[in-house]
Amino acid sequence: MQAAHLAHLPPPEQEEVIAQNGHALFLKLVPSLPVPHRERGAVLEEAFRPLLLTASDYLEAMPALSTDMPPAAAQRIVRAYVAVHWTRGAQNAAMTLYNSPA
Repeated sequence: MQAAHLAHLPPPEQEEVIAQNGHALFLKLVPSLPVPHRERGAVLEEAFRPLLLTASDYLEAMPALSTDMPPAAAQRIVRAYVAVHWTRGAQNAAMTLYNSPA
């Protein structure tokens, strides 16, 4: 990934690996869930919403990629890339937990 190179960082993991890591970590961090779907959904939304907001903030702060950008700007692109795919995995985990039998 060009942004990682410009930021002097190693290339990030592939999209699916980041998403799988987000999925696995979300499953570990979510507290025990109530049985009723409404309450379960509220707990999952409370756990997931900060991740979504953070990824959105990173996307909004992400500059356009250019070959002469400073490393700090390129790091913001890498951070957004990782956050979006991590959040995608966490969303998948949240939906799995929501739909799982009690």
